[in-house]
Amino acid sequence: MTTQNSFMDRFAITRRSFVAGLAALGYVSSSRSVTASETKPPITERSGKRIDIHHHIVPESYVKAMNAAGYGTIGGVPFPKWTPDTLEHSFDVLGISKAILSISAPGIAVPDAGREKEIAREVNEYCATLMKDYGDKVGAFATIPMADMNAAISETGYALDDLALNGICLFSNHNGRYLGDPELDEFMDYLNRRKAIVFIHPTLPLKEMWPNVSLDPPLVEFVFETTRAISNMLYNGVLERYRDIRFIAAHLGGTIPFVSWRMGLFEHSSRKEMVAFRERCPRPVEEYLAQLYYEVAVSCSPGNLQNVLSFVPDDHLLFGSDYPFAAQSFIDMNSANVAGSGVLNAAQIEKVNHLNAEALFGLA
Repeated sequence: MTTQNSFMDRFAITRRSFVAGLAALGYVSSSRSVTASETKPPITERSGKRIDIHHHIVPESYVKAMNAAGYGTIGGVPFPKWTPDTLEHSFDVLGISKAILSISAPGIAVPDAGREKEIAREVNEYCATLMKDYGDKVGAFATIPMADMNAAISETGYALDDLALNGICLFSNHNGRYLGDPELDEFMDYLNRRKAIVFIHPTLPLKEMWPNVSLDPPLVEFVFETTRAISNMLYNGVLERYRDIRFIAAHLGGTIPFVSWRMGLFEHSSRKEMVAFRERCPRPVEEYLAQLYYEVAVSCSPGNLQNVLSFVPDDHLLFGSDYPFAAQSFIDMNSANVAGSGVLNAAQIEKVNHLNAEALFGLA
């Protein structure tokens, strides 16, 4: 009876938090009242040493620039309100010691390539200012203009060398051109020579690719987008040729953990396309996927954790929150699964919370 009650208590907390999170994102009808107990976040063991590598900023100047380019929302979801006070508040509410900042979808994929470069520079210099203001508590991934490879290389060099940012953020696609496209090889070669850290974040596919379903596109398309990008990188040999790039996959790699076994069937197919793939990529598929880092934001069910750990070493898991885009209750539920699902032991929890990030970013 004690075991059953304990399970039901945990289920009740999770359900209340889930409903509250849906309400925060506008997915619960306003006609239904949410009780005080449902808005109370679950009790979570917080680690003040946590390093949050999936932490977004939404500067007002950036939102104005994107609105001017026609991005009033992200697939129908408005940009969250954000100020530097939001960042200050986050250290307490997330229980983190350091935030690695980035912008979220839609990135800076505006129609004007010149304006894209300007927005990237503005965001990167703003991140550098926050790093100076906050010292060791803040790092950042650079925003990169991807319409032109010369501009991408130039801005990456400036961000890493002059601004001392920690790495770069690349989105799953840029105006329909996905990571892994051979047109990006010159840039990938540069990143490989720099041994760069690259955070892969989803954005929406081109609108003509949106399925005709009754869901806000970001809800599921984001995880599919990450999967498309990583699969394309794998298939086109990016993960074989550019092994010194440290790629981080957002949201536990989208659906990569679920489809990794299926992708491994490439090794056994006699189709000429798969034979050509094995010539480009002679190692086992899971070995390529295991060389990526995976961060846990809004994806950390016990089953997902077990799935990832079936082929990814535990020193390649990183803590992330997706703050402030994710509802606080979602973040708390996710963090509770890292700390209390029973999938990770105490040493592994510390690795996810901060030790792996310290090693990756050279912070130890």
